[in-house]
Amino acid sequence: MLAGDWIAGKYGVMLMQSSGVGNCINMLSLNHECRIPMFALVTMRGEQGESNPWKIPMGKSTQEALESAGVYVYRADSAEEVGPTVGAAGQIA
Repeated sequence: MLAGDWIAGKYGVMLMQSSGVGNCINMLSLNHECRIPMFALVTMRGEQGESNPWKIPMGKSTQEALESAGVYVYRADSAEEVGPTVGAAGQIA
């Protein structure tokens, strides 16, 4: 959907949890090979303090999986980092 927006001259952002990243890996090749920008905000699950053990495996591998697919990852680990990090990532996208 974001690729279609970009082709139509519009911009969008994908919002998802880290557990959804595994479902997107195959489609990331479209953006990479066709040079279509993609801006995604991913909330992390499966890290310290996670109450749902099913979220831990993907949470541990989300950043590595994205980077292996050619995605630049900019991480905000505190509330104070969110604004500057999102702004910087938006400029890159």
